[in-house]
Amino acid sequence: DSSSSRPLTDRRADQATDEQQAEQNRLRRGQEPAYQISFTCKPCGHRSSHRMSKHGYHRGTVLIQCPSCQNRHVISDHLGIFLDQKSTLEDILSQKGQVVKKGFVNGDMEFWDDGT
Repeated sequence: DSSSSRPLTDRRADQATDEQQAEQNRLRRGQEPAYQISFTCKPCGHRSSHRMSKHGYHRGTVLIQCPSCQNRHVISDHLGIFLDQKSTLEDILSQKGQVVKKGFVNGDMEFWDDGT
């Protein structure tokens, strides 16, 4: 089959297949353990909430983009892409002298900054 020898980047777009795969990914992500994080973007002051997989937070690299100013916030980096050492939100904030408060809701971790 000649299509199997083509590079993946040469795959022709198929809207129906792409939509089906997007739906499968959405359903799969809904089943995966995840954290919900809410924070205020320091550059613009916009407060937003985001969902991130527990696996990504503890084993991968998580960036969250502010929906208002598009600034990207490093939440964790275990792959060494943005930071020199493996770090989580707790590590990043403690290096800046900030304290992270944690609460638990239904067994999941929730972070919030002082004063919110």
